[in-house]
Amino acid sequence: MTLVIVLGALFGGLWLDSRFQSRPMFTILLMLASIPVTLLAMFWVVRTATSKLTSIKGEIADKKEPEDDLGKTA
Repeated sequence: MTLVIVLGALFGGLWLDSRFQSRPMFTILLMLASIPVTLLAMFWVVRTATSKLTSIKGEIADKKEPEDDLGKTA
């Protein structure tokens, strides 16, 4: 995902620079703008994965029997 954002900024900037004869203004601006976008994207991916793992861990813990009660008779 990070690579796609950075490459998109690079090629988009190069294309805009060639279109408006403003080399390298758009390339530099888009590359700098891609840094916070990339950080936010990574934060979102990590947060989503963490919440999914936490919910799966909770489901497993709910299904597991307490080990203290194993083998005891009432």
